[in-house]
Amino acid sequence: MRELLYAKQLDLIIRIVKTAGRIRVFTTILVGHDAQFKEEAREDLRLANKRGTQLTDDAAALLPTELFAEVRRLNDVFIDIAVKVDASQPATCAELNAQMAKTAVMARALLGVDELSDESIALFGKRNSPERLSKVGLQQFRPQRG
Repeated sequence: MRELLYAKQLDLIIRIVKTAGRIRVFTTILVGHDAQFKEEAREDLRLANKRGTQLTDDAAALLPTELFAEVRRLNDVFIDIAVKVDASQPATCAELNAQMAKTAVMARALLGVDELSDESIALFGKRNSPERLSKVGLQQFRPQRG
């Protein structure tokens, strides 16, 4: 039972994070100066907000109370952005980004992401530790010319 709950929580949290990311992209388009994709972004934002509300309902059943409260606040930010965009009022992603970060940190704690990652590093050695790899320069990942 515990494994099933964990799997459902993991799936739900991933869907919430993806939905929030989509809303951030659509908001960026809608507050920008280029009118080319605004109508499509407006419709996509409406659909993503609907999805966010559905995910919030799922969160009520699957997530601990504290995390559910943050997901609820995140959904409130989704709705606030949509209302502002529809009313042609200024909207930014600042509040969305902050609430996304807080929700993500709490979700990571619930899922034990850091603890499980530490276990993996311990099992497979320090050679490719995240700290060491974070210091690798971007030039190592760029295609070589010539």
